Amino acid sequence: MSAKKYFVFELKKALFAMGSIALIMTAISLATIITDYYLPGYRIESGVEANAIMGGILAAIVPVWMFSYKMKRRSVDLFYSLPLKRVQILKVKYLLGLIALYAPYTTSFVLSALTALIKYPLDAFSGVYYIPAFFASLPGLFCIYSIASFVFTRAERTVDGMIFIIFWALAMLVVMRVVNNFIGDVVAYYYMPTSPLDQVAVTFGEYIEIIGIKVHEADYIVANMAVGFSITGLMAIASTVLLFLTEKKKKAENIGAVSESPFGYKVMIPLFTVCIIANLDIFYFYEIVLIVITASAAFMLSALYKHTFKIGKVQAIILAAAVVTGIAFALIIAFSTVNYTPF
Repeated sequence: MSAKKYFVFELKKALFAMGSIALIMTAISLATIITDYYLPGYRIESGVEANAIMGGILAAIVPVWMFSYKMKRRSVDLFYSLPLKRVQILKVKYLLGLIALYAPYTTSFVLSALTALIKYPLDAFSGVYYIPAFFASLPGLFCIYSIASFVFTRAERTVDGMIFIIFWALAMLVVMRVVNNFIGDVVAYYYMPTSPLDQVAVTFGEYIEIIGIKVHEADYIVANMAVGFSITGLMAIASTVLLFLTEKKKKAENIGAVSESPFGYKVMIPLFTVCIIANLDIFYFYEIVLIVITASAAFMLSALYKHTFKIGKVQAIILAAAVVTGIAFALIIAFSTVNYTPF
């Protein structure tokens, strides 16, 4: 079997699922437009933001669908018994995932635009901006898909991979939120992998729905977008490259075992623990309760990581150090940003 024949085979298997996803997305996006109560002179509903939200969610879910075969020993044995190299199978799955993402999104987006053109008077909105909105959203979807694909495949179990995706969706947010305490012009939101797609939807949505609007962002916002979006783009490219470069090193015998990748629990649990606690104002009683909750959540995640509540001395020391470090940062931030007067 050639890679081309295998791709066609997998594509045929996935067509019904892709059609169902396209139908659901289209139904939701069209409903937002059709049910919009339009009054002349008021803002219309373009469906751009609805499609972006659904597309972003789909971009994070499709990798779970495409690469879940790597999380089960029987399916791995079956796939690796095919007369194809492991990297070839991965390429087919990766490409199929992009099709499963872009095909439903394109269908829903195009039909949304056509529905708006039919429903609303042509002088009620700027439909020409649908074109740049669509093409500008594709890289944003790619970034989410690529990063999610890489981090999901770092896990040895499906549930671990899904948690890794959530970790990476929020990692830069919590880190830059700490940085914001020292550099006020830093806006953490723009460093999230979902931010480029969301910004495209918001900006072009306004251009479509409000005739003549001119969006002017403050210089520090533009700077944050430039840096944050660049980081996201580089992460997406690196994720794609590393996904294929590391495939040959993946050991089938580790499936179902502890996910020891540095892109997962090992780094993310202490990182989130430090950053979440650092952002708390520990001079308030309820914030101290949140420290306890955060430490408890970190322990539960560690139990999931180790597959047992007996997380071991090393992990316990790491958690304790993370809590202490987070408190230390919280104190530094508190005394460097406000003049605290005790009761």
